[in-house]
Amino acid sequence: MIGGGETFAEDLIFHIAPQAHDRGYNFMTVDLPGQGLLPLAGKTFRPDMNVPMKAVVDYALSRPDVDPKRLAGYGYSGGGGFVPQAAMHDPRIKAIAMNSAVVDAYPLFSTMPVVPATKKEIASWTPFHGSIVRAICRRWGVPMDKPSGLAEANKGYTFDPAKVTVPALIIVSIRRIGSASGF
Repeated sequence: MIGGGETFAEDLIFHIAPQAHDRGYNFMTVDLPGQGLLPLAGKTFRPDMNVPMKAVVDYALSRPDVDPKRLAGYGYSGGGGFVPQAAMHDPRIKAIAMNSAVVDAYPLFSTMPVVPATKKEIASWTPFHGSIVRAICRRWGVPMDKPSGLAEANKGYTFDPAKVTVPALIIVSIRRIGSASGF
């Protein structure tokens, strides 16, 4: 299981690890560059997340308790882009699930209200909102006082659904209008 911009490997365990174990599956999760505490070490998200994902697959398949014919990936949030991108490049991944599929992050980030925010708007944010935006900026390697750079940082973070040739499950949730956190 691979998370997104607001996850840590430790919290992903609570999503599906117990259910996976109950069904006889192994479960593994990691923090890729940009996740967990790695941005504090200068390791930020990158458009070619299939490269660090290859290292994850290499490790998983080096274990004797992993069946190479049944290796699957589950991407949550931004991981819904990382996992299919990895599957597009790595035939060792045999199936994927995404919640939700992030086919191209650039248009998504380009329409976020924080991207065109003025200095006055930024100054009016609650401490919580400002902290979330700064954390996302840090994860993408964008100066924390320049959330406008988030759109540009997400150029190239994409996958081509036509090139994902393994079975894929897309889980889509519906957001109620007016329930957004403001990010």
